[in-house]
Amino acid sequence: MSTLPVRLIIPPQEISEHSTAGLQRANPLTHAVAQPLYAIGIIQAIIAQRIDFGADKAPPRRRPSHTITLVLQGELEVVIGRRREVLGPGMICCCPADQLHARRSLRRALWMIYFEVEPDPRWEPLAESGGYVRAYESTDHMYLLLSRIVEAHRHGDVSARLAALEDARALAELLRRELRRLRRKPHKYAGDLRRIVAEIRQAPEREWSIGDIANRLRLSPRSLNRLCQHEYGISPMELVIQQRLSRAAELLLEEDYTIEAVARELGYRSPYSFSNLFARHMGIRPGQFRKLATGAVSGVE
Repeated sequence: MSTLPVRLIIPPQEISEHSTAGLQRANPLTHAVAQPLYAIGIIQAIIAQRIDFGADKAPPRRRPSHTITLVLQGELEVVIGRRREVLGPGMICCCPADQLHARRSLRRALWMIYFEVEPDPRWEPLAESGGYVRAYESTDHMYLLLSRIVEAHRHGDVSARLAALEDARALAELLRRELRRLRRKPHKYAGDLRRIVAEIRQAPEREWSIGDIANRLRLSPRSLNRLCQHEYGISPMELVIQQRLSRAAELLLEEDYTIEAVARELGYRSPYSFSNLFARHMGIRPGQFRKLATGAVSGVE
């Protein structure tokens, strides 16, 4: 286990009760602030304060998703497979899916961040690592980003939610960096693909096709599909759709855009096909999303 010192600038918390704030992918409204996190396979992202966390000493169990836990305050005992480790502030624990895993606080007050992650091909290096604990050099940055995203979702105005999408992209990149650290050798075309994904986000209305993207990377469509699965866990066209929906969430928070205008902005000629696509991926239709999202901002139920 790494013992490198980590200097935290996060102020200590007086923890007198259990409290949790977070983002769940199953909640359609969180897509307005956290879509970039869900695009990399995050199922939920939680900031939790606990007293006697795991004090019932439940036996380790196998979880269906990968878990990433970052301690901000207190001490956390973790079990990964047959190993038992103790995490202090600024320590991160990554445990693969289907490994025996348990967590409990060693001191009464515990403050932590944790993520649940889909066990898809992108995260295979984590599964291959068998899990690990180390000092985490970006603890303050991760906390700042996630707390701003959560606050924007819970209390922020529309502009705060739009800014939170940028924070979510930065947080997703932090998590990707942790994943890249595990890879023995980065994919030759990973950087080029990330640049194209950024272009798609900037110009979602373009008629992006598998052939177009493959040609720009000088890859065959088959190799492009393998690359997208390796880096993002989805097909090239699903990647395009994700970026369009992320942009759609931004535009739907702006009152100047009608549903028809949003559809045109994203390159869809028919607002009905756009609405059906949005509902299939986000769980609700664009109009419902706008009503609920802007209603939550203004305090209207």
